[in-house]
Amino acid sequence: MSSAQGKWDRIYRAKIASADLTIFEIEANQALISAEGLLPKKGHALDLAAGLGGDSRFLAERGLTVDAIDISTVAMDWVNNQSLQAKLPIKANAIDIQGDTLKSNRYDLVHFHHFLDRSLGEAITRSLKPGGLLIASTFLTPKHFTLEQRRDLPGPSSPGFRLKEGELLTLFPSLDIIQSIETGAKPALDQGIAPYHGMIIARKP
Repeated sequence: MSSAQGKWDRIYRAKIASADLTIFEIEANQALISAEGLLPKKGHALDLAAGLGGDSRFLAERGLTVDAIDISTVAMDWVNNQSLQAKLPIKANAIDIQGDTLKSNRYDLVHFHHFLDRSLGEAITRSLKPGGLLIASTFLTPKHFTLEQRRDLPGPSSPGFRLKEGELLTLFPSLDIIQSIETGAKPALDQGIAPYHGMIIARKP
């Protein structure tokens, strides 16, 4: 077991144990909810770093068959059990995601939220079918911030897990951008984007 898997297993085990949760009580993120009108009505979706499956459940309820992937075995076992009980078309797999994990031309939609692995940009693009949609959002650090200001930002402190301004666009250069938003202290409420986040919606030609 990797240290990252152990960390997230502990986090999700504690969260599951703290309440009598069901997958219907795990909220989808607001950026995905705001993009609902763009979602395909059917097909195959990939939810990367799926956690306890709130976004996967949201997609499954809207007609998509979902592959949920996360490093946490605890989370993915729970999502599989919950999906089976609720009869949701979600298949959850505990995988430390690598480029060769993702099959080419497989997905009508790829989604991730609060996840960043710069090495996966090309693999995510390949995994989309022609016409497939990417919806991606995660934490961002404004370039003008001092080290002290960066320490006070929500989310991870390591630059490795935070976007630089304009960076999300550079990770998917061959996709056609439908929407790109970066927020500072003020959220983009209409699009469901929290402060200090970057988000793109893009389509594979």
